[in-house]
Formats: sequence, structure tokens, C-alpha cells
Amino acid sequence: MRKPASTSSITVKRATRATDPRSPFPTGGPAKVRPFSFAEKARDGSSCRVKKQSWFRKFLFVLLGLSAVFAAVTWFLPYEWAPDADARFRIAATQVKRDRSYYWINVHLRKSGHAGHDLVKPVRLVPGRLEGIEPADITFGGSEETGTDEIWLKFWVPADRTFGPLDLKINDGTLKVKSSEGMPPIGDAMMRTFTNHRW
Repeated sequence: MRKPASTSSITVKRATRATDPRSPFPTGGPAKVRPFSFAEKARDGSSCRVKKQSWFRKFLFVLLGLSAVFAAVTWFLPYEWAPDADARFRIAATQVKRDRSYYWINVHLRKSGHAGHDLVKPVRLVPGRLEGIEPADITFGGSEETGTDEIWLKFWVPADRTFGPLDLKINDGTLKVKSSEGMPPIGDAMMRTFTNHRW
């Protein structure tokens, strides 16, 4: 008859432990044990990383914004601040394409006054003090109402004649195509567009 008594005492102990507030297991079964994680231990270090990443992102956004502003300002600035009025046209942009030891220099002109283009007067691209170069091709744009309001000039220029300023003589004036010394790096068969004469 001793076995039942032993059984009841074990039952009481189990019930008491289950209802004991100091027990890690509340009444009704074992508690939901939180799984072990390295996140809490690394929380301080991760917060520093988040701050660094946030600062770096802000820095990239600022650089991107400044680059966009600089590109927009460069694009909308005039090619030449005070173009010669006697030229009757102003330069909008210049495209340069490398072809081995030569350059194709395409100059886009837009009408700047009321007077039209004089077809009788020669057009020349003048490299410094050297002899002027005739255009290899000329394209006119416009309408019957406005006349010729755009001109595209294409010059075939040897590389050794591009080191230095380039001026465009048209009508009775002179426009500055390039004002710097030397040539910017342009690979063979590559093309670059310039929206000011400082190249």
C-alpha cells in the first residue's frame, strides 16, 4: 500500500512546481522560450553600421544632385557669352569624331539676328594662324517664312592642326569653336559633344 502514497506525493510536487511563480514554466505547460540570437549582442555594432550606411547614402545623394545641377547648368549655358554679331549666327554645339589621324568636326549654328546667311561669302575653320579649312559638307535648315535659321558645317581636319584655338569665319564675323590648347582624349571612331568652346 506504499506505492499509491508515493505516487500522490509526486503528483503534488509536479502540481506545485507548475503553479509556483518562481518556476520558468507557467501553469498550462512550458513557456515559450525565446530562441538564442546573436542580434541582441550585436545590436550596438549594427546600429553603428546603420548610421554609417545612412550617412554614406546621404553623401551619394548630395553628389548625385550636384552632378545633375552642374550638367544642367553646363548644358543651358551659351556656347559663347558674347558671339560676334557680324557672324549672324551663334554656335549651339560642336561634335568631334576621331578618324585615325583626322577629326570630323561638326559645328551646329543657329541664327542670332534678323539678317540671313550670305551664300556668297566663304566659310572657313581657322586653326590658329594656319590657313583656313573649307567645310566638307554644309546642311541648311529652316523654312520659307524664316529662311535659313540653322546650319550644320562638317570639317575634315588633320589631327596636327587641332592643337590650339579653332575659329569659324562666317559672313562678316568670327565665332570661337575651341579656345583651349591641345585636344581632349577621344578614342578612334569615338564621338564627343561640346556645348562650350573650352575644350
